[in-house]
Amino acid sequence: MSEWESAQDDNHYFIKRFLPDDTMTDAMLFDIDGTLIDHKKAQKLALRDFFTDHCVDLNTDCETFISLWSKAGEHYFGKYMSGEVSFHDIRALRCQSVFSSCDVSLTWDDAQRLFHTYLSYYERHWALFDDVLPCLEKLEDMPMGVISNGDSSEQRKKLKATGLSDMFEAVVISEDIGTPKPSKDIFVYAVDALGTSPQETYYVGDDLYADVYGSANAGMKPVYLRRYGEPCPKDVMTSITSLHELSCVI
Repeated sequence: MSEWESAQDDNHYFIKRFLPDDTMTDAMLFDIDGTLIDHKKAQKLALRDFFTDHCVDLNTDCETFISLWSKAGEHYFGKYMSGEVSFHDIRALRCQSVFSSCDVSLTWDDAQRLFHTYLSYYERHWALFDDVLPCLEKLEDMPMGVISNGDSSEQRKKLKATGLSDMFEAVVISEDIGTPKPSKDIFVYAVDALGTSPQETYYVGDDLYADVYGSANAGMKPVYLRRYGEPCPKDVMTSITSLHELSCVI
């Protein structure tokens, strides 16, 4: 196995390998959304149901509504990541922004109510990617855990609903510890929870900056999961397109 070194120069992370040594990886950590659970598909199906039941009178069509929702989500999640707003507030802000784009003004209470209505649709469509269970079964003798940004109760509910709760020894959610990925603190916290060290732990995720560069900066061994064929930067040494490939690279 090889160890990883991470560094930061002018806010740009880079990753490089040391010479091989005898260290054996003995733990595995995963991201949740986009890595284990198909968030994009669940969101799209939920928004179609939500639009049909609650938004047909809006001055837009369903696909435009979905696009507005995604853009607003990225915008306000960025504000959450920078500490400008709380995770719970971005939900109402997202609804207000989307409906405002459709010429509808929502009060804060109405925005919160509509988002919770959307969540009820979203939960119905939670599902694992097909490669998740076969991958986890191969790794069953290895200590495993997850790290996720977001609402603790929702993320834990996802794991329970998809049958993953009992498969992980550590479930680390940003809301619980007060710092999101890519901060190295959340990765170190998870490694400590597993009782291992960063150099002995892989982290698998689909977000280049939050997951790959974040875990590398914490001294871990990142694996970039490119489910949709995203380009792989030259500084990323290990990438896969499916969890079926994971056992071949660790």
